[in-house]
Amino acid sequence: MKSLKILLPMIALVLVFTACTKENNEAISDEEAIESLIEGEYSSWFDFASELSDSILPDTVNPGLMTASLDTFPFIIAWGREITDVTKDLTIRIENDTANATIERDLYGVFHVVVPDSEGEPWEDLAKDLHDHAVRYARFVRTFSETEAGWRWTLDAISNVEIEAQPEHTVDIDSIRVTARDGSFDKLYTDPLVLWQRDSVPVFNPGDTVDVTIYPHNFSEIRSVAILHNSHREGGQWHHHRCRFTPVPEEQKFVGSWAVPTTPDVYHVGFDLLRWETFFVRDYPYDDNGWCFVYRVE
Repeated sequence: MKSLKILLPMIALVLVFTACTKENNEAISDEEAIESLIEGEYSSWFDFASELSDSILPDTVNPGLMTASLDTFPFIIAWGREITDVTKDLTIRIENDTANATIERDLYGVFHVVVPDSEGEPWEDLAKDLHDHAVRYARFVRTFSETEAGWRWTLDAISNVEIEAQPEHTVDIDSIRVTARDGSFDKLYTDPLVLWQRDSVPVFNPGDTVDVTIYPHNFSEIRSVAILHNSHREGGQWHHHRCRFTPVPEEQKFVGSWAVPTTPDVYHVGFDLLRWETFFVRDYPYDDNGWCFVYRVE
């Protein structure tokens, strides 16, 4: 009977740790603990906003590769996204010591396309409404940490991000091949929302160059422009770089590359497919499908 009296309080204590987590000596729910980890300790694994808001930059679209038609512009002076509002939705489903999270973001703003003005002015901003919906998945597991004196949630697996223009889009990425030039990584992705074990997320060597091939859906039927977005931290600030993929019509693909940052950290790189008319037709709406990848530099 004495051993039973000792055992019952221990069971109760385990149940308390199972139901909630302590933060600053205040009990919080498991959902709150996981949300705090996403926004704090693991923020670099989840923050890809810098890949989406690229401001208005000089154009990298080569008009020589495109044939102008009626209601189009001979060239573009500059273009970029201005994100004015972001809403977040976090859904967490917990089963025993596993929590599956769905992280969704809706980004609202303006897609700026600066073109020569047909009325004789130096330029005109087409300023098209922008609404992107982004989704990614993650899995957390509950583990016991002796150093942190108790049970805690740990990021176990994470997906990449898929971004789709709303309310609809006509361009789609079928697959993407990512290849490190030093031979350390080569993979064809067909679904950006597959979960990767955290330790299996791609690792690139500092300063390496990574080649990317994008295979769009209906390449020959829907004209599109593919853009690479890469950000890195330098001098305590994030710097955004954007460049255009080169189309290879005979193989129905786009090719490009990016330079891996030299500072070890967790990063995101964005692959952006936009319909040609989004740039060159005045009344055509914003039409986009993007994949955003997480990777590590070690």
